Amino acid sequence: MMDEDRKNMIEKFIGHDFGWWKMQIKDEEWVDLDRKALAIIRCILTKNVAFNIVKETTAHGVMSYDNSIKHV
Repeated sequence: MMDEDRKNMIEKFIGHDFGWWKMQIKDEEWVDLDRKALAIIRCILTKNVAFNIVKETTAHGVMSYDNSIKHV
């Protein structure tokens, strides 16, 4: 199966069954998607928040930081 055909077969993630969705994506694609998500998240942050998450290398790390400051 060609890569393009495989991409067309992967359902869009709509907020549930994340584990199934993630299994459909190759590791390389996942790393690329995570990098893009991290870039988008960093672009929308204020300067003060962006400064605090500069060491985070994944979108999950940034979102975990966001959740931890909300519960303080």
